[in-house]
Amino acid sequence: YYSWQRTHALHHANTNHMDRGHTHVPKIAGDGSLRETLYTRLEQWQFAAVNSVVHLLVGWPAYLLFGVTSGPAYGLQSHFWPYADLSEGQVDVFPGGWKAKVLTSNIGVFTTLCLLAWWAWQSGPAAVLALYVGPYLVVNFWLVAITWLQHTHHDLVHYGERD
Repeated sequence: YYSWQRTHALHHANTNHMDRGHTHVPKIAGDGSLRETLYTRLEQWQFAAVNSVVHLLVGWPAYLLFGVTSGPAYGLQSHFWPYADLSEGQVDVFPGGWKAKVLTSNIGVFTTLCLLAWWAWQSGPAAVLALYVGPYLVVNFWLVAITWLQHTHHDLVHYGERD
């Protein structure tokens, strides 16, 4: 909870900023990224399909674990281990007392995972997949799709340090 609270506040404080934005910061053309390579080598429909699947299935976990769509000011960081600065970001995402709050939230995450494992052991994995994982994926789809579309449309104005 606390890691999301903090990063969500950063996201709203810096929406559409090319350096300090916290989610769905567009890549700059010519950055040599895998995404850009795929864009130039695939047909438009193929790129759209691959990009959609990656965003909708892998995007949320990749953001939580590594902060992959954050702006360069934050580098790569984890929502679960607040001491990790995986790429030497300029801004500490979890300063001061936030680190302890994030670790406290991890107790809730761990407890939930334990309860899901217990439920799967008691009722079988099919029940957990049908009643938890399936609905989770639907909610994840809508959350990621709406946020992605809201922040990356080509008509949106993005700004940097000089603006």
